[in-house]
Order: sequence, then C-alpha cells, then structure tokens
Amino acid sequence: MLSLRQRILLLLVTALLIAGQGSALARRKKKHRPSRARHSAPAKTTAPEAGEPAATEEEPAAETKSAPESAPARAAESEAAPAGGEAPGDQASADEDETPPPAKRHLPAAAKEAAADAAGGRLPPALEAGIRLGGVYRRLSWTQVSSGTLIPFSVSPGLEAGLRLEFYPAALVGRDFSANVGALVAFDRGFGVTTPGPSGNVSGIFEDFLLGFKVRFPIGRFVPYGSIAYGGQAFLFSPRLPAVPSVFYTFVRLAAGARLQLTDAVDLDVGAGYLPVVDAGKQSGYVQSTDYFPTMSSYALEATGSVGVRIASVFGIRGGVDFRQFALNTSNAGGMFAAQGGTDRFVTPWLMLEIVVDGAGPLGGGPED
Repeated sequence: MLSLRQRILLLLVTALLIAGQGSALARRKKKHRPSRARHSAPAKTTAPEAGEPAATEEEPAAETKSAPESAPARAAESEAAPAGGEAPGDQASADEDETPPPAKRHLPAAAKEAAADAAGGRLPPALEAGIRLGGVYRRLSWTQVSSGTLIPFSVSPGLEAGLRLEFYPAALVGRDFSANVGALVAFDRGFGVTTPGPSGNVSGIFEDFLLGFKVRFPIGRFVPYGSIAYGGQAFLFSPRLPAVPSVFYTFVRLAAGARLQLTDAVDLDVGAGYLPVVDAGKQSGYVQSTDYFPTMSSYALEATGSVGVRIASVFGIRGGVDFRQFALNTSNAGGMFAAQGGTDRFVTPWLMLEIVVDGAGPLGGGPED
C-alpha cells in the first residue's frame, strides 16, 4: 500500500512524462512543418484521489521547459513510437519534406511563344515580305527663278507597284539580340504618267529603291527600331522636257521609328528619317548637270505611318502613307538657270499584301538552364 507521499510523487512523475512527450512532439512538428501553426492539446492527467492536490498543466510545463528530458520520459516516448522510431504523423511529415523537388522542365517552343505573347503581345517576326500598290503625288516647285525657263510640275497621282522585304535570319533559331538585326530591301516602279510637252505628250518614268540594315529593340508590345540604308529616287521624262529637269537622287537614309502591337492581329508603325543627298543626277538633262545647277546641294526629310492587320497565320494586309520632301539649294549653283531654291515633294498612299513569318526558337537564344 503506497503512502500519500509516494502517491503524490507518482502523480508528478506521470505528469512530467506526459508533458515531456507532448513537448517533444511539438518541437518535431515545428521542425518539419515551419509554416503550419502548432496546435497543442491539453495534457491528459490522471484524476487524483480524494484528499490529494490536483496537478495543474502550468506547473509540469514550466518544469519541462526548464529541465531536460529525463530517462523515464525518453523511455516512455520510445515505447509510444512505432517500430520505425517516429510517430505516424511525424513520419508523414518527414516523407513530405524529403520528397525531392521536381526537375526543371524544358518548355517546348510553342509554350514559350504562348507565354511571351501573353506577356507582351505577338513577337517581332523573322520575315516580312510584301507586294504593294500605291499612288504617287509629286510636286516640284521653284522659288525666285531669275534666268531660264523652269516651270512647276505635279503628278496626281502616278500608279506605282513595289516589293518590300525585311529579313532577320537569327530570329528563325533564337530570340537574343542578334534576332533583331536584319536586312531591308525596297523597290518601287511607277507607270502611266504623261504630261504635255513642246511637241506632244511626254511620258514620266519614276522609281525608287532602298538597301540597308535595320535593328529592333523589343520592349513587350512596343518595338522601337533604327535603320541605315543606301537609296535612290528617280523621276525622268522621255523624250526630254527642258522646262522640267529630270532627277535621280541618291542618298544615305538614317531613320528611326517604332511599332506598337495593339492586339495580336493589329499593329501600328510610325517612323521618320533624314536623307543627305549624295548626288541628284549629273547626266545631261538632269537637275545637277551643267545644263541646270551643277553645284547645287540637297537633302530630304521623310515620314511614314502604317497599320497592319494579320488576316491568317502568315498573311496580312498593311496600309499607310509615305511622305518625302527634298530641299534643293540652288542659290549659287551656276549653270544656264538661276533660282534661289526648290522643293520636290512625294506623297504616296499605299496598300500591301504581306507574308509574315514569326520568329522561332527558345527565349534568350537557347534552352533554359
């Protein structure tokens, strides 16, 4: 028969064992699941016999917090655990935490394109080629003509057909910076223009071309660009019309602009350029020959705007207007004619059927690491 003192001591040891086991379980759950809140259940205690003091939860918890686990507590804990050495809940937590993270997958190009499109609209294309039709409005005028006979000349409009090509080879295999460096080619030829001459109608022949490079700087749906090209623009008469000199401007074209992808199918493109003229035509009958203004100088300013609509996977329609005006400085040019200067303006509304091939390859120019 246990004495009262022995019974109290037995109750205290039992409470310590229960509190120690709960504290160990709580620490283990906290270690394996830091993001989950710890829910502690009230410790179960054995009801004291009559006349004995009741053991409270605070006292054992305080003792357990300050003192290390005793040997009996560790023994009781080992008996309560299953054969694996851990409680079922703790084993599940350990299994969850030890599960290796999934390996980083390489997304296919189509998925990356879809992600890029969702983030910033349609990607800049690798190829744009088109056939365009336009109408050229030209007006050549002179100021303060003091010698010779020069008359203003205008065309409203002259029909024109042309080709356009922009090609970015590296965009077919990747999307690093080199994918935005490309070549541009343009050629237009006019026809169907006649004007009265001294001995009947005179046919006008006109054409222009560009050969150069273009660099894009995509920022999501906004794609600024710059270009440098060598080009020419000619307008001549057959037979010769003495009062209207022929021109064959050759120039370097420095241009900049931007394309804004309004939707996946619609974009807006605007640009401007400066064209220092190298030669305006020095053959007989041309404006910079000895017949007219052999030492003249000139330059041109340019502006363009267009809207493109993708109507199928690779087909689209683009329409716009080009403006180009040459300023002619003839004040001290000599020759048989004398004038303070002149302007030669070309305005061309146009419509183009184009083929657009989107860029391919992984983002950044290679597979993800």
